[in-house]
Amino acid sequence: MCAAQTPPLAHIFRGTFVHSTWTCPMEVLRDHLLGVSDSGKIVFLEESSQQEKLAKEWCFKPCEIRELSHHEFFMPGLVDTHIHAPQYAFAGSNVDLPLLDWLTKYTFPTEQKFQSTDLAEEVYTRVVRRTLKNGTTTACYFGTIHTDSSLILAEITDKFGQRAFVGKVCMDLNDTVPEYKETTEESVKETERFVSEMLQRNYSRVKPIVTPRFSLSCTETLMSKLGNIAKTHDLHIQSHVSENREEVEAVKSLFPDYKNYTDVYDKNNLLTNKTVMAHGCYLSEEELNIFSERGASIAHCPNSNLSLSSGLLNVLEVLKNKVKIGLGTDVAGGYSYSMLDAIRRAVMVSNVLLINKVNEKSLTLKEVFRLATLGGSQALGLDSAIGNFEVGKEFDALLINPKASDSPIDLFYGDFVGDISEAVIQKFLYLGDDRNIEEVYVGGKQVVPFSSSVSFVNVPTLLHILGLGDRALADLIQEFEWQVAGISSLQKPNSSAMGCTITSSTLFKEEKRIRRRRGERGGGEKEEEEKDEQEKEEKKKKKKKKKKKKKKKKKKKKKKKKKKKKKKHQVFLIGNEFVLSDTCQVIWIASDRNPIQTSFLKRLYSAV
Repeated sequence: MCAAQTPPLAHIFRGTFVHSTWTCPMEVLRDHLLGVSDSGKIVFLEESSQQEKLAKEWCFKPCEIRELSHHEFFMPGLVDTHIHAPQYAFAGSNVDLPLLDWLTKYTFPTEQKFQSTDLAEEVYTRVVRRTLKNGTTTACYFGTIHTDSSLILAEITDKFGQRAFVGKVCMDLNDTVPEYKETTEESVKETERFVSEMLQRNYSRVKPIVTPRFSLSCTETLMSKLGNIAKTHDLHIQSHVSENREEVEAVKSLFPDYKNYTDVYDKNNLLTNKTVMAHGCYLSEEELNIFSERGASIAHCPNSNLSLSSGLLNVLEVLKNKVKIGLGTDVAGGYSYSMLDAIRRAVMVSNVLLINKVNEKSLTLKEVFRLATLGGSQALGLDSAIGNFEVGKEFDALLINPKASDSPIDLFYGDFVGDISEAVIQKFLYLGDDRNIEEVYVGGKQVVPFSSSVSFVNVPTLLHILGLGDRALADLIQEFEWQVAGISSLQKPNSSAMGCTITSSTLFKEEKRIRRRRGERGGGEKEEEEKDEQEKEEKKKKKKKKKKKKKKKKKKKKKKKKKKKKKKHQVFLIGNEFVLSDTCQVIWIASDRNPIQTSFLKRLYSAV
């Protein structure tokens, strides 16, 4: 008999589970049963030999158990402790300058554009989707100085189900790009508005984080007031510290009355047990001791440190001083949005640091795996809720399939010993990518694959790539019978998503109606061209009119016979994009330069 108050189970999995504990950097639990409650929490993780006992206790039948294949395994979700969401717009490019020059030439001008909420919605939607698909279940995001855009980032992370901290950036100093800064009063006021709005929305897994960019862009007054805001609302804090030698020297010059870089934050109430500071490449032992005493954390960003030639962080030294540490991608100083890349580079950096040191060991892959999961959760103060598969924690997890379709991993007979071996796990960590991450869970809810296999239409990119005119578009519509559209100038709806159903005939009728009303030529459709030819011929030779009409009727009859059943496609308008529930082969693009398509889409939108 089941216990009277046994909560219902959302998932029961049987297979291999790989996670970390504080005593074991990588524990492989083969042939285990894991149960997840409706609230998203892990309620049991035991050997499958205990199935009968668990079934009685939790009231489930064997048919309710989902069994993984022998090569699949679950691992905890990856925790990105430092990522700049707006910089995703130029991720993978522009890493040819050292930090301060890089900020001036690329970063500040890009972030300034995010006063446009339309741009924010497009970029933030893409970065959240991309990171989730690559296994980042928790992210600590920097936004920009724009409050409304930062609120959009929070809304999008919540909508897609990602766990996140979101920060509105604060900076009242910026001599290099003076148009991208706030006054001290504006920064404080807008931070208070951002925090107030976030707390009012009360997202379950998305929280505000106080975000002074770094000491060089903030006055002492601003930093002190931000520290007070964090203390008043018991909030997390994020910033940068000791990333680059030139930056460290500049801080000394700007704040001569402080002992060191860390002291600037500490004296302004910004170094607490809820603080995570990115980089820390040049922190002295004295500074690391202060970090340890305050309970502050470090986000290790190896890709960025290498790409911008900033420095090399000795993680073993940080751990020796008992400082909490996790991994970060630091997009776009780090050109990769993948935490798997951060894992690989963290191992390499540790190897490089110890190449010429005798009798010292570098970080192992297993230890870095722990940094990317349990370590990251601890750095963000979430280790009591996520980070591994301990009973009572929320089920943030990735289902890994090394043999997935088009997998970059080749497996061989020797890779398997009974069930999955550590060699297979290592191959995924070193060679795998999003193709191997089949499912992503946050708080027990499956968030990848995305709902209804939704795919987004990137209107500006497709306009540029396709370069299609009216005639080519009409031909494509006719050829494939159905079509979907997106438009960059369409106003956002009041709700986050709206839906309607369209068919090919709807598109044809609407386009023809508009063209005829305006007396314009057909968009490449053969029937319209023939009609135009008829009209010309009527002016020259009235005798040919009847003959032309007969030909037209015959062609129509042939088309009706060949015509297939109309396909319907769900179209959802989210922000400035149309979202399709089916994979489309052709895309009907609309822009301000195409008034006919724009008119049709506006009518379609109003009909919804």
